[in-house]
Amino acid sequence: MKIKGIIVIFNLLLISGIIQGKIILPSIITNNMVLQQKQVVSIWGWTTEVGEQIKVCGSWNNDTVT
Repeated sequence: MKIKGIIVIFNLLLISGIIQGKIILPSIITNNMVLQQKQVVSIWGWTTEVGEQIKVCGSWNNDTVT
């Protein structure tokens, strides 16, 4: 019974990794990039899933943009 539970959990984790969509950002948006404060900045990108909604939240405030 315990082995069956472990197998079920393993399969769910495996499937969840396959189901996730992928977000693709342009090459100019990278890790550790610095943005000027108090300026309007456009962030763009693509996803592999049609109609998928992406939410972005900056570390400087709690506003979430969809």
